[in-house]
Amino acid sequence: MPRTVLASRVLAALAATALAGVGLVAAPALAAPVPGTLQLSNNTDPGNLKTGSNFSVLAAQVPAPCDAAATRYRMRVLAATATDPTQQALIAPWVTKNFVGPASAGLPGPLSVSAADTWQGFANIFALPIVPGRYEFTLQCTNNLGSVIFEEFQGDTVTFTSPTAWQVNDVASPGPVLVATTTTVTAAPASVDTGANVTLTANVSETDAAAPTGTVDFSVNGGTAVSAPVNASGVATTTVVAGASGTANVSAVYSGDTKFTTSTGSTSFAVAGVVVPAAATSSSLTIDPAAPIAGAAVALNGTVANDSSGGPVPVGSCEFLNGTTVLGTAPVSGTGTCSINNTFAAQGAVSLTLRFVPTDPAVFVGSTSTAVVVTVAAAPPTPPTDPPTTPTDNEVIAEIDGKVVTGEPTVRPGKEIFLDVEGFDPDENVTVTLEGETTAPAGTDGAAVGPRLLDTVVADSDGIVLFDFTVPASLAPGNYTLTFEGVESGESAVFAFVVEAAAVSTTPTTATGTTTTAGATTGAGGTTGRGGLLALTGASVGGALGLATLLLGAGAVALWTVRRRQGTHQLGTTAEPR
Repeated sequence: MPRTVLASRVLAALAATALAGVGLVAAPALAAPVPGTLQLSNNTDPGNLKTGSNFSVLAAQVPAPCDAAATRYRMRVLAATATDPTQQALIAPWVTKNFVGPASAGLPGPLSVSAADTWQGFANIFALPIVPGRYEFTLQCTNNLGSVIFEEFQGDTVTFTSPTAWQVNDVASPGPVLVATTTTVTAAPASVDTGANVTLTANVSETDAAAPTGTVDFSVNGGTAVSAPVNASGVATTTVVAGASGTANVSAVYSGDTKFTTSTGSTSFAVAGVVVPAAATSSSLTIDPAAPIAGAAVALNGTVANDSSGGPVPVGSCEFLNGTTVLGTAPVSGTGTCSINNTFAAQGAVSLTLRFVPTDPAVFVGSTSTAVVVTVAAAPPTPPTDPPTTPTDNEVIAEIDGKVVTGEPTVRPGKEIFLDVEGFDPDENVTVTLEGETTAPAGTDGAAVGPRLLDTVVADSDGIVLFDFTVPASLAPGNYTLTFEGVESGESAVFAFVVEAAAVSTTPTTATGTTTTAGATTGAGGTTGRGGLLALTGASVGGALGLATLLLGAGAVALWTVRRRQGTHQLGTTAEPR
């Protein structure tokens, strides 16, 4: 697989070593080799390629640079296995032969092998044949003499199928190489009395020039860990309070980071049997809001302080009381505060106190705050809940033959009904819709009629609509309604009526619905005044209402036309001006 190409300085040093006939053998490595971290590929740099039968040759890359203390690297043949077992003796001398170059050549890569000094040239110098087989490599970062190995990388291998043909065998990389760390921890002073402060210091050391980051968790006798950051010098510190007499065992665990491994250190300090008097404390309490109301939550805020200036923050919990009743508890924070929320169920006076309960009475003395006496006010009355707003049926006054009627009047086709509908917004558009169901023989359902929009009228400045409606001659016997609905307000009103069969007549019946304006006369058959009713406003909406098809109970269809002609609604199969 192609990889980046090795720098030309590598083989210059390789050639010098080869010509001297020296094969360096490294001292034992300080760091264990990391498999999968050495990546090899063919050198594809045209300036470094050499024609002919030579191996021109490897590019190598590793995931981490050499340690700052390293002055050179060497890539050596770690193992070689001949394809033909009978040639193993010929391939064996390759093991421990080294390609050497300066560490400053560019690790972690790419490094390159020059065209001038190739694998074949190296083989010629040592009189070693290039035997077909598998060659394994290790790349090491060392000191100048090669006696100290700082890093070692192993991974890809090379297989020769002939002295002039080869392939690189990939080995999966395990990821970043982490630098090992060592953590040491000290306690000062090494012997203290109970209750005294002890400073714990952890030092994180490593072999890399970069500084470790992260945190160190300190714990004493397996207790709760206290975390402290590692500074630029690799040092973390914290202060603890000595507990009971005896030996206090300290553990310090370095977290590690993206470059350095985790590590653990330990130490101990002695706690003398001399008992140091427990530190006195003071507690205080506030309430927010200061004037509580029954049923409303309030915050009870406490503070616990060490009476000794500069002494450690008391460790323990707070009890919040009303008289002798505990309302709740909360731990004391690292800044000496605690709080709870509480709701008083009833009005009246309450006496509130904060009581500090230390975790270890041998270290801190408990304390109680001064009582805070307040009066809980009664909760304000709950305002009534308004019912959901829904459109309401407004008042409808119906007049037939000069008389106001109630209930559901029974009328015949051709009868004129004057309607006074109130409760709309001033000057609001109001739709008028007819619908119903025809009368049917017992045991059967009548035919549905409508809904059919008759008109859209405009309410007057008092929100009143006056509508003059003539029952159409084509309307079959049945139960019907006229629905008035405000377009803007959503207010609605319904007038229900019953239509009975018309008297037998050979004279065509003209069904009309008439609206007039205040003080106006509608013409033939029109009405003025009507016993004090406001003038009709239906005539204020212009425009044809269109054609509507009215399905009759027997299935016959009559054309229902709605026109406005001289202020007159005409409905039916025939239409004559009124």
